[in-house]
Amino acid sequence: MIPFHEAKSIVKKHVFTLGKETISIQSIGGRVLAQDIVATFPSPQFDNSAMDGFAVRSADTQGASRNNPITLNMVSISSAGMPSDVVLQSGECPMVLMPSSWWKIVVDFLIQKQFK
Repeated sequence: MIPFHEAKSIVKKHVFTLGKETISIQSIGGRVLAQDIVATFPSPQFDNSAMDGFAVRSADTQGASRNNPITLNMVSISSAGMPSDVVLQSGECPMVLMPSSWWKIVVDFLIQKQFK
């Protein structure tokens, strides 16, 4: 094994700085950016999560287990840009695609399920 300073010297001899050039957007494949690109607005423009599932009220799931399943009635679908405005009653749940903090529905738990 060679000493660290010698290894570093070898690496430095083979490293080079890339130049800068302006090219068309159609020619950018396989290149490295010379500087960071910063978005002018957040994307998506709302808080979200990548996990889908069913939003439930924990009170509706008390006592539920693999051996003692419960059944809830799916009453709506809430998705990014189209939140549900359904007011949930006991025993009801919405399917949630890309959950976000701006749900109009009031729930306190998300049962995660990735839909295909």
